[in-house]
Amino acid sequence: MSVVVHYVVRRRSRDLWRHLFAPIIGFVILGYVVVNAGFEAKTLGLSWIALGVVLLAVSYAMGRRPTLSGMRGDAPEPSAKK
Repeated sequence: MSVVVHYVVRRRSRDLWRHLFAPIIGFVILGYVVVNAGFEAKTLGLSWIALGVVLLAVSYAMGRRPTLSGMRGDAPEPSAKK
């Protein structure tokens, strides 16, 4: 959903295959897998998500805002050639 919102809604991308149809197909496939997963797999997945939410809350409570490495603003500037 974030790909569709970012590229199709905000940036008005015309590359509908990569930014609309492929993410929707992936979402449908993942939805099918989750619906047909066993109880244990669903429990483990929800536990993993809950752990992530708790760790995120602790990070914010300690004043450490998490950042995503590899994003445009995080990459070091290339050194100027002499």
